[in-house]
Amino acid sequence: MRSVSPIPNDVLLEKFDSLSGEIRITPEQLSLILGISVYSLQEKRRHGNLLPHVREGAKVLYRIKDVRKYLKEQPLYENYLAYYQARKDAIWDVPQKSDSDR
Repeated sequence: MRSVSPIPNDVLLEKFDSLSGEIRITPEQLSLILGISVYSLQEKRRHGNLLPHVREGAKVLYRIKDVRKYLKEQPLYENYLAYYQARKDAIWDVPQKSDSDR
């Protein structure tokens, strides 16, 4: 069984289009990309309403190439590069509290 090397979330979002399609990501990372909860992913997977996944032992993983294909098929994600940038900005550019706010 091939081990999965975790990819940092910021690298995943910034380099998504240039990463190998064979890289596997966790449900937590997929939920970050899609903007839905891990629980929602579990429910969709259980009902067969989501993209293909692979199992490595007890772990459920998603191939980047399958995620790309899924996103391209979604009308709301027509310009999905802009979507990723917006998600990245929303997640990592959270304003820091200044000392006067504490």
